Amino acid sequence: MSQDDPLIRLTSAQDYVALMGQGVVTDRNREVLGRSDMGVAFLRRLFLRELGAIEQGRQAKTWTPMTTPVDMPIPVHQPVTA
Repeated sequence: MSQDDPLIRLTSAQDYVALMGQGVVTDRNREVLGRSDMGVAFLRRLFLRELGAIEQGRQAKTWTPMTTPVDMPIPVHQPVTA
C-alpha cells in the first residue's frame, strides 16, 4: 500500500483528528477527587499500574470477562438544611 491509497489517507486523517481533537493534556497533580469519583481514581491507578508493568518489561494482567457486575456505590445527595 502506498500513501496514495485512499484507505491509508482516510486512516491517517482519522488518526490525526483523534489525536488533535483531544486537545492539551490537563495537569491533574492538584486535582481533588471525591467519593463520587471512586471509579475515575480506580481506573487511573489501574492504568498506571499496567503501564508501569509494560514499561518495566513485566507481563501486564490477563483480563477475563466478569461473571457478575461490580456494585459501585452511588452517592445520594442530602438536601442542605439551615
